Amino acid sequence: MARTPTPLQHRGSFAFGLAPEAVERFRDVMDRECGVHLTSEESWARAIELLALFRMMLGPLPEDARPASSTIRALDGCRRPSN
Repeated sequence: MARTPTPLQHRGSFAFGLAPEAVERFRDVMDRECGVHLTSEESWARAIELLALFRMMLGPLPEDARPASSTIRALDGCRRPSN
């Protein structure tokens, strides 16, 4: 059964650096091990959610360290004064 790639998969990678091949493997594992049949779009969404959950549980990672954006710095000046 051939699976039709989604437009998101043609971009090479998506959130968290996911590649179409990794999401396809995830989809196959879900089907084989859990008996859950996911569409391509559902596979992308579930894989992204799963990776986000693991990253949240692991806490800050070295690759997450980056300087505060100008938006965050601008909002820092908007704090209410303490009484």
